[in-house]
Amino acid sequence: MKKMLSLLTVMAMVFSLFSGVAFAANSDDEQVNIDENGSNEYQDYSRAASSIVSHDNRVDINENSEFTVRFRSSTGARIEEGPVKFYINSSRDAEKVELVDGKEKDLVKRDGENWEVRIDEIKNGEVKFTVTSSTPGEYDITLYRDGVKSGKIDSAKVRVNASDSVDKVTLEIKPDKVTAGERFTLKATATADKWEVEGAVIVFEEKNDRGRWVKIGTARTDKDGVAELRISKTEIGDHEFQARWDKDRKVNSNETVEVKLGDIDKIVAHDRTKFSDIKDSAFNVWFAVYDEFGNRVVVDDKDIDSIITVRVTAPDGKVYTNEDRDIVELTMDLDDEDETYEMFQVKVFQNKIDEDGKYKVEARIGGTTLKDSTTVTVSEFGKLSSIEIHLDETTIRKDYDADEDGDLYARVFLVDNRGMKKNYDIKDEDVIFSSSNSRIARVGSRTGLIDIRGNTGETEIKAYHADTGFEDSVNLYVAGEPEDLEIKVNIKPGNLRGNVTLTMVDEDGNRAVQDEDSQKYNIVSPEGIRVSDKRDFKDGSASFSIRADEQDIYSLRVISDQGLTKTFKTDFTVAEVYEVIFKIQDEDGKSLSNAQVVVKAREVDDEIEKTSRTNNQGKAVIELEKGKYDYTVTRENHLDYQGSLKVDDDITEEITLGVEEQEQEVKTKTIKLTEGKKTIEINGQSNQMDSAPIFSDGRSYLPFRVIGEALGATVDWDSTVRSVTARLDDTTVVFYINETVAWINGEKITMDAAPYLDQEVGRTLLPIRFIAEAFDANVTWSAQTREIIIVK
Repeated sequence: MKKMLSLLTVMAMVFSLFSGVAFAANSDDEQVNIDENGSNEYQDYSRAASSIVSHDNRVDINENSEFTVRFRSSTGARIEEGPVKFYINSSRDAEKVELVDGKEKDLVKRDGENWEVRIDEIKNGEVKFTVTSSTPGEYDITLYRDGVKSGKIDSAKVRVNASDSVDKVTLEIKPDKVTAGERFTLKATATADKWEVEGAVIVFEEKNDRGRWVKIGTARTDKDGVAELRISKTEIGDHEFQARWDKDRKVNSNETVEVKLGDIDKIVAHDRTKFSDIKDSAFNVWFAVYDEFGNRVVVDDKDIDSIITVRVTAPDGKVYTNEDRDIVELTMDLDDEDETYEMFQVKVFQNKIDEDGKYKVEARIGGTTLKDSTTVTVSEFGKLSSIEIHLDETTIRKDYDADEDGDLYARVFLVDNRGMKKNYDIKDEDVIFSSSNSRIARVGSRTGLIDIRGNTGETEIKAYHADTGFEDSVNLYVAGEPEDLEIKVNIKPGNLRGNVTLTMVDEDGNRAVQDEDSQKYNIVSPEGIRVSDKRDFKDGSASFSIRADEQDIYSLRVISDQGLTKTFKTDFTVAEVYEVIFKIQDEDGKSLSNAQVVVKAREVDDEIEKTSRTNNQGKAVIELEKGKYDYTVTRENHLDYQGSLKVDDDITEEITLGVEEQEQEVKTKTIKLTEGKKTIEINGQSNQMDSAPIFSDGRSYLPFRVIGEALGATVDWDSTVRSVTARLDDTTVVFYINETVAWINGEKITMDAAPYLDQEVGRTLLPIRFIAEAFDANVTWSAQTREIIIVK
């Protein structure tokens, strides 16, 4: 034992020689401080029990962060008397340390990051000191007991904010060249005295076509002073952006991103058909080429052949292309006053071909299957059959100024018996113009010049051709100043595609119209949403399509060039489904099984129809989404029942069906027709016909009056529209010559064969099977006897 104590004594002396201060072991981590002279000058305390009990973890530049350190012995008791010694370390060399209520001599700075603290008197076991910094960012304060970075007591982190104000915001755009629809990032950096500012709200703005800066979004800066806004643009061209602090209008920089065309998506002919007077030397047709976002493709004339190729087929079958430059001329229409602005213009010199008839002009995107065509009929203008009136603008602002904005006219086109149109010359003075409401607008009776009166509302502008009595009219809407945007979102439940329609309205909620130079608008869309087919404002309305990456609710924002803005939500989630129970019974309260329930959505756009039949308990269950529906209940020998319902929760519909009255026995009519014979047999009695049934392409035909009157129908022919109308009981059927569309009691039906005029027999022939079945007759064909048998 004596040898062990002697060894400990020697070891203690060795440690004192190397460190200058020795510590006598007292417990696991509690030691007695001994100075260089070997005296027990400082109080012993426990590293584990002592700690930083409070500090300011977030301060501004040059603001004090006050620390309170509590010293305890290994028993947990506070150290009540001094002196105490410990060491302070900062994780960087930018801080200043001062004691609170201490003496200057008590704090000794060892180097740029370390301080030694020797305090003679300690109160309530606590020592307080402050740390200040002129450098923003984070630093750690660590306390040690045994020496510089030796014997750790505790540590704490402090965040130094650069400033609560911003004196500079710089903007960077990455990448600065994108294709339409591609996302890019607006990166703003906020600083004060060259230090980054955290937590500042940065406003991002875009310059619209009118030169105004329009807010498109905000973001808050991070610890590096950076705020980012990620967006996409679908409209091609240069887009200019700027960023500023939300509490200051001052802007330090702005940047531009170039948006290039997306992939070419379609080519569209401006006119499907048109006419050209044979007296003219040439005719023009136009084609618009679009990318996937609805941007028109525009190229220099020298590059035009690399985009589209043109093929013109003349009436005689000869083909000309844009390489036949003396016949076909291909250019870009760059006159912004034309509605064909930024379209590919094809001029065909018909006088050099010298053929009247139909010309087919086809344009194709090079290297693709994308194409479209226009058919041009070259002929003399025929007999006038109608007139058409058109307005330069159908919706106009009440403050329209003809002196500044140009005259507004109603224009008339003369239409001949073949549909050929030509402009009416007001010098002929054959047409008289009128307005139904002169308070809204007046119109020159011979010139068609329109005078807007400065009031909002609607008026009908009419044109009357005095020599023939032909007339036509069109509505003119006069609107106020746009004050708001109405948004209509059309997304079918469960679908990831939708359409958005924007409508400008005035202060009274009436439709308004944009300024002439404010047709465009911006869309701020989030991640997961793609915008396409963007259409500018025209007559106060605009639209675009959206597609979502996944089912969710997305928030979009629209900003018009006129400064109108609207934030709205698009819901691509699957709609909640509710259970609708139909309980069907008879008048005695007995449940009716096998009754059919058909439910249709009231909104036409929804196209939702669901069917179910009742079980033995008279119940039919149908799941429906929220909305309004119409339904029909039918059952054999019972009266039909029609009703409507509103679904916003699980509901039960109780329905009572009345009993159908027994009808008297109906006599049947049997009609027989034989191939190659002009005889028609009705209930066994034979009658002669003008012609036998005609068979063509596997179908049988008869003159319309023969088949109709054989069934007991009255049949009428209207030569003006070339239609046949047959009526029997409460059924009316209307056919049109050479058209496969027929109408049964006003419902549109498509036939597989069209009525036609047979020149040989001089009769209008109708398909036998279709007209018979239209009047609920049964048609059969006997291959053995070669007979058509109709039973009604």
